[in-house]
Amino acid sequence: MLISAEIVDIRRFPTPWKLVSYAGLAPGTRESVAGKSKKGWITKQGSPWLRWTMVQCAQVAARHDPRMKAFYERLRSKKGAAKAITAVAKEMLVILWYMLTRRHSTTA
Repeated sequence: MLISAEIVDIRRFPTPWKLVSYAGLAPGTRESVAGKSKKGWITKQGSPWLRWTMVQCAQVAARHDPRMKAFYERLRSKKGAAKAITAVAKEMLVILWYMLTRRHSTTA
């Protein structure tokens, strides 16, 4: 319900990446004056409620859904648990965008 209330109308987001950006889960890059860049952080600009909800959902999915668990485990070994959960939340939001724009049902 909270996800639906935060998104309002899925047609506002022409691509899944616009929705990810709105949720504040888009990866960002910062560049220093010396020209060094830092990657691997999220922008956190956008809806904090949607971001929080998706992270909570990602934590449950990483434990119970086989596909998301495999995705989480693969990333956790490379980047750590916190970044892996954030990546799962982003992946779930992209899947949600495709489901809502193509009007797929949640049951098989």
